[in-house]
Amino acid sequence: MPSRFNRFVSRVFRSLASMRLGLSLFGLVLLATILGTLVPGLWPAYQRSAVFAGLLLLAVANTAFCTVRQLPGLGRRRFTSARQAFYGWGVWLLHVSIIVIALGGWGSARYGRDAYLELTVGQTAQLPAELAGGEVVSLRLDDFQTDYHADGTVAEWRSLVSLDRPGRPSQSALIRVNHPLAFGAANLLQSSFGSRYRLELTQDGQRQAVSVDTGRPVSWTADGRLAIQLDAASPVNSPPPGAAGEVPLEVVGYTVLVDGQPAGSASARFGQSVRVRSGLSFIVQERQAVSGLALRYDPALPLVWAGFGLLSLALVGLLAGRRPEVAIVPGHPPAATPRSKL
Repeated sequence: MPSRFNRFVSRVFRSLASMRLGLSLFGLVLLATILGTLVPGLWPAYQRSAVFAGLLLLAVANTAFCTVRQLPGLGRRRFTSARQAFYGWGVWLLHVSIIVIALGGWGSARYGRDAYLELTVGQTAQLPAELAGGEVVSLRLDDFQTDYHADGTVAEWRSLVSLDRPGRPSQSALIRVNHPLAFGAANLLQSSFGSRYRLELTQDGQRQAVSVDTGRPVSWTADGRLAIQLDAASPVNSPPPGAAGEVPLEVVGYTVLVDGQPAGSASARFGQSVRVRSGLSFIVQERQAVSGLALRYDPALPLVWAGFGLLSLALVGLLAGRRPEVAIVPGHPPAATPRSKL
C-alpha cells in the first residue's frame, strides 16, 4: 500500500512539474491578459476572479516543483570554474524569480485598489481610507502647471498638492508625470489633464452661471434636447523656444447638440457673447485647469520588485556563466535531465 501511495505522489509531482503544463498555464494567463486589454472593463474584473487566481497559483506551483527538481541536479554537478557555478545558480534563481513575481502579481490583483480624483486649483478631496493605509488624508491641489514645447504641444504636467492628516503638519509635494508621490503602500500619480469653464448662459433674458468640463455635454433646456459641449482649442499664442509655464487658452471650441446630434461647431473668445439662436447665448468667463490624479494602493508591489531583483541576478549568472557538465559523484547515480523539466 505505501508503495502505491508513493507512486501516486511521484506521478502527481511529475505532472505538476512538467514543462507542458507550465507552458499551457502561462499561455492561458497571457491570453487572458490580451483579451482583458482588448475588451474594456474585462481585465480588472478578471484579475480579481477565482479563475485567474487559480491559474496563476497553479503556474506558481508548477514553477516551484521545477525549482525543487533543480536542487538535486545542482548538488551532483561538479563546477570546475566560477563561470559554471554562476550559470548553475543563475538557472535556479531564474525559477525562484518567476515564483516571486507571479505571487506578487497575484497579490497586486487580489489586494490592490485604485481610485481617481479630479481637482481644480484650491479644491480639496479626502482620499479613501482603504487606499491611504487606514489614515484620514485630505488632499488639496494648490497649483497646476502645464509646460509646452515650442510648437505648442504639451511637454509636462505638474501638480503641487498638500496632504493634511490629523495631528501632523501639512505636507507639500510636487507630482509630475512618471514621478508619483509615495506614502506608505500607496502612490499618487499624475494621470490626466482637463479644463473646466465657467459660462454665463442666457435664455430669454434669464442668466445662469454653470461650470462645464470639456467633452461633457451640458443640457441647456429642461427637456435635454438642446445641449452644448466645449472642446479646448489649441493655444493661440505658443511660447517661444525654451520658455516654460502655462499658455493661456484664449479661445474655446464648442459644439451645439440637438437631440444628441451635432448641429454646428465654432469657436468663442473669452468674454465674447455667442448667440446660438434667438433668445439663447453664452459667454465664456473663466477657465480652470483640472488635474486628474490616480491613487494606487498595492501592498504586493515590494514582492514584485524583489522578484525582478532576483531575475536580474539570474540573468547576470546566465550571461556571465557557462553551462556546466554533469559529473558522476561516487555513490550517486548520474543526474538525469528529464524532458519535462522547466
